[in-house]
Amino acid sequence: MFKAIKDNFKKAEAAVIVENLLQTHVDTGVFQTSLSIKDIANKMVQQAWEVKPDLLGGRFGTRPHKLSIASFTVAVAIVSSGNSNSESSSDFQNVCLMMFGNIMDEIEVNGRLYNMSETDRVVIELAMNAVTPIMEAAHSSPDNHELDAILKHLDESTYTWDEWYRAFVSNACSVEGSGLVQDENGLSLIDMMDHEPLKRAHRDGICPVRHGIAFAQQFDINKFGMR
Repeated sequence: MFKAIKDNFKKAEAAVIVENLLQTHVDTGVFQTSLSIKDIANKMVQQAWEVKPDLLGGRFGTRPHKLSIASFTVAVAIVSSGNSNSESSSDFQNVCLMMFGNIMDEIEVNGRLYNMSETDRVVIELAMNAVTPIMEAAHSSPDNHELDAILKHLDESTYTWDEWYRAFVSNACSVEGSGLVQDENGLSLIDMMDHEPLKRAHRDGICPVRHGIAFAQQFDINKFGMR
C-alpha cells in the first residue's frame, strides 16, 4: 500500500511536467486539442509506467527523478503515436518530439543540480534509445533542423566503467524470464562472470542499455559456468 502511494506521487510529479510542456505548446498554437491537457498527461504517464513498472517504481535501485520519468513518458508516447498513420497522431508525435527536446535540454543544462542516480541514467538512456531512430528519421528531412542539439547530446554521452557496468547489470536484470536478478545488495550472477568482455565493450563505446538487454535475451542459466 505504501509503495502504491509512492508510485502515485511519482506519477503525479512527472505528469505535472508533461502537462506544463503540453500546455505551453497549446498556448503557442503549436498543438491543438479539445481534450483535457491534464488528462492527456496523466494517461501518458500511466502508459509509460505500464511499460517499465519495476524500473520506474524503483525496484532495481532508487526511484528515478521526475524529469527522468517525464523523459521516458514522452519517449513512449513518441513511439506509440508513430504506430498510427493518422494526421492527429503525427501532430502529437511532432509535439512530443519537441517536448522530449525540452526535457533533454533541461537535463543537459541542469542535470547535476537534481542529484540524479544511476537509475535515472538507465531510464534516460532507455528513452533516448527509443526516440533516437525516430529523431534521426525526422532529422533527415531538409526542412527539419530542430533536433541537432539532442542528437549531439546523444553522441557525447559517456560512462565511467562503474557507471557502464551498473547500467549494464540493471538492464540485463530487468529482462523478464532471463534468470538474471539482483538481490537486496544489488548482486547478481553477472558479478561472478569474467568482466573482460564487458570492459572491452565499455572501451569500444557500446551502449550498456542495449548491450545489457541483448545479453539477457541470449543468456541461458542452464549453461552458466560451463566451459
